[in-house]
Amino acid sequence: MNMYREELMEHYKNPLHRGVIKNPTREVEKKNPMCGDIIRLQVIVKGNVVEDVKYNGESCAICLASADILAHEVIGKSVFEVKKMSKKDLLELIGVELTTSRVKCAELSLIALMEALK
Repeated sequence: MNMYREELMEHYKNPLHRGVIKNPTREVEKKNPMCGDIIRLQVIVKGNVVEDVKYNGESCAICLASADILAHEVIGKSVFEVKKMSKKDLLELIGVELTTSRVKCAELSLIALMEALK
């Protein structure tokens, strides 16, 4: 369990996908009114493939680490594949047992991604 927590914190402290895309295909900003998390997700889709994902925002460590893990997972996959992802899939990727309120934090990036891919 500690190994997963360390990996989660590594994604928060040294994110691979946090940043800005100059000309995104799609961009979505989502807010979690319960805790105040805000995430802006940008996506480049070419030929029905997710080529790049970047995110930014004022959010807690769980939300930002989750966004980084999600971005890493979906780059290179087809939009069809990505749209089949569920909250359960994301939580398995995160690999840490979260409280109900923290699940909402982790899920915010997935909600934003699904909206961006509509």
